[in-house]
Amino acid sequence: MSRAVTTVVAAAGAALIGGVGLAQPAQASEPSCAGLSPVSTLSSVTYLDRLIRAWGAGNTQQTACYADTTLRNALWSLSDTGGSHWVRTKDEGAAGTVYATYHDAARGGTITVSVTNVLPRSGGGWHAARYYSMSNTANEHASRADAAIRSWGRGDRVATGYFATATVTNTLFAYRNPGGSYWHAISGEGAAGHSYTTYRYGTTSAKLTLGVANPGITGTWAHDVDQVYIGR
Repeated sequence: MSRAVTTVVAAAGAALIGGVGLAQPAQASEPSCAGLSPVSTLSSVTYLDRLIRAWGAGNTQQTACYADTTLRNALWSLSDTGGSHWVRTKDEGAAGTVYATYHDAARGGTITVSVTNVLPRSGGGWHAARYYSMSNTANEHASRADAAIRSWGRGDRVATGYFATATVTNTLFAYRNPGGSYWHAISGEGAAGHSYTTYRYGTTSAKLTLGVANPGITGTWAHDVDQVYIGR
């Protein structure tokens, strides 16, 4: 890669509605890292820079290869393509781990990710980058709802259950499994300590709303989506 290092990139809701013909999406498969050069001895800072560059460019294969499952879900929940304005502002090591912090110069917000500094890394060095923290990223509450929608859309119950509570997860999968790949946000609002994002399925009349508790935002994004309303 040729870019410079410094610019790297529920309270269950209303009754379920039925009879809506939602298209069945193709099931996502785990990207293979076999065709990529091993990174077991790559320096930790370069490793994390490459991850952010890959995500910024929308390279899903390399993003999935550098990051573990939690980190890649967190990144993709913000955006499938992170953009080219992430700048590394700090890196430091502690207890065999290197942490690097990146700032989005265009939209604001920071992301801190980490990777082991004990070399060589196992498994060719892949999936070693881990989530540490995010703060003030664009549309943070909606991003959590988007993460749940995308996971449900591709039929990934485990990932959906990570971002949403068990009640929300069960309600979504009882409504549709998989949820389908054409859900898009049409509105957002805040009320009674929650942020709500409403989605419509393509051009159909199918709608649902997910709620995220404003005080309940966690550093790990786990189970932050705690409300779902189907049909409104």
